[in-house]
Amino acid sequence: MYKKTIFSIVMALLCLSFTSYSQKKRTADWPPVEMGGVVPDRLLDEPLEIINDPNGRTVTTLKSDKGKLIILDFWATWCGACVSAFPKLDSLQKLFPESLRILLVNSKNTGDSPEKVKALLERTGNSGDKLSSVVNDTLLSKLFRHQMIPHYVWLRNDTVLATTSSSELSADHISNVLNFRVFKPNIKEDVLDFDLDKPLFFGGNGGMGDQILYRSQMSGAISGIASQTLATKNKSGMIERYCCLNASRIDLFRLAYNAMSIPRSRIYIMSDSLNVLQRKTEDPRNFCFELICPPSGIDVVKARMRTQLEQYFGWTAAFEEKMVTCLVLKDVGYRKSDSGLPVGYLFNSQESRNYIRGQQLSLLINYLNQKLPLPLLDESGSSTPVNLDLPQDLTNLPALKSCLEKQGLSLTEQFRTLTVLVFRPVNKLKISF
Repeated sequence: MYKKTIFSIVMALLCLSFTSYSQKKRTADWPPVEMGGVVPDRLLDEPLEIINDPNGRTVTTLKSDKGKLIILDFWATWCGACVSAFPKLDSLQKLFPESLRILLVNSKNTGDSPEKVKALLERTGNSGDKLSSVVNDTLLSKLFRHQMIPHYVWLRNDTVLATTSSSELSADHISNVLNFRVFKPNIKEDVLDFDLDKPLFFGGNGGMGDQILYRSQMSGAISGIASQTLATKNKSGMIERYCCLNASRIDLFRLAYNAMSIPRSRIYIMSDSLNVLQRKTEDPRNFCFELICPPSGIDVVKARMRTQLEQYFGWTAAFEEKMVTCLVLKDVGYRKSDSGLPVGYLFNSQESRNYIRGQQLSLLINYLNQKLPLPLLDESGSSTPVNLDLPQDLTNLPALKSCLEKQGLSLTEQFRTLTVLVFRPVNKLKISF
């Protein structure tokens, strides 16, 4: 007797294990059933664990309601919209008692336990005590995929007629289905591949971004594209998109503060430790900035850009009048070069000889202001085209001074009051230059 009892227990455990394994394997093999699709016959016979059944059953199948209109209601105890729809569901079930089966489905991934489901259904009183609920579901939720609940699947003759929200649950719609009349509900279509852990619209997450109304973003440089700034405007000339590609952070600030005319030699960084201004002309790292916004004027766009740059980099910028060291160019007896070079200019460090011929001196001044560490001021008084021979390396100050002196132009360091662009930190999280 003892051996027989042990044998029976072992066989029962093996059967339970085999049944569980087989169910999981079959479930994994079943593809999702889309709208208009037919429910597999083997699913109709699959046992579903239920509670709160009016007939006292603990297991049901979809086949037991074959011939009826079946509405599966995927829900959770923590879903207020789901629970608030119970009175409507209960009323509809009573209105069509013989031809309609509303079956609540509480999936295992909701985190609800059967006890919690039962307690809620009992607590709702008449608002759900006549409705059965599948519990611990892992099958139906995989076959009828969705993202949002409540989610209602309409089944008739093993076919998925529709997937809807609660707004489509009406006596008219149900009557149309039961009497084979036209049934055109608003279909609920969830984005099934949406990833909550990924940014919106990146890689198509949630769509391709056509519905974006406002977005501001920063990124590192994008290789393979040119550095440029572009603005997309509507028919009224208002800006809807403003984009700066592969620009240094200093140039991003210059653009945002309308300071592109301020050369790099007039840009200063406030040092925290020394409390003094320090020049900063080198910034090898590049960034991209994009703003998508309601149609706006350029001033509004630039103001938004400044806010975003300040928040990300932790710096603010302002125009200030400062006494600074400058390079001052003066005429001390200018002598025009007469070498036979073509009219034009050449500023190229790869060439052995640079020059300017028959051009305004401002052309050279503007170029040097982007290359030299100190601001360069033209106090030569020259307003006519010049001819100058220049050294190979225009950033070599001693060589440049010597070359210009031979042609009657002096380049000396002096103090001048200038408008400069000053960067100051605005918080402790600043990204240093």
